[in-house]
Amino acid sequence: MFTENRTGPERRENHTESLTENRFLDRRARAQAIVRNAEHLLPEERALARAYFVEGMSASEVARLAGTTPKTVLRRIDRMVARVTSLRFVFAVNHRKSLGRMRGRVATACLVQGLSMRETSRRFGVSIYVVRSHLHAVNGMFDRIARN
Repeated sequence: MFTENRTGPERRENHTESLTENRFLDRRARAQAIVRNAEHLLPEERALARAYFVEGMSASEVARLAGTTPKTVLRRIDRMVARVTSLRFVFAVNHRKSLGRMRGRVATACLVQGLSMRETSRRFGVSIYVVRSHLHAVNGMFDRIARN
């Protein structure tokens, strides 16, 4: 990175360039991971991830296409990124088939797709209590695995 004969501002400038490059690579790797995980999301969120992270559209451009405000787009992106980068998301994606039919569907709806318990209960025609019970069981499984 540095050579011994560099001193003063030149050395600092080189160090700053390498830090900036590392941040750019970290951002790029994170964006690629988000897009990879977006395959598990609802089609609308998948399109949002693709437009923002792959095509490089700004929040204003995406908002114009979606008929909403840039602030709303950024809020959706923040929530989506928080969800797809969480360990619970990864757990739900990796274990949903082994959780049983309804528990896997609840884990997918709530933890992967980001639906509320109310939306999930309406989608599957069950009570919120049933959804909450399955979600509680999935969170317990995750916590047991995370402790080990």
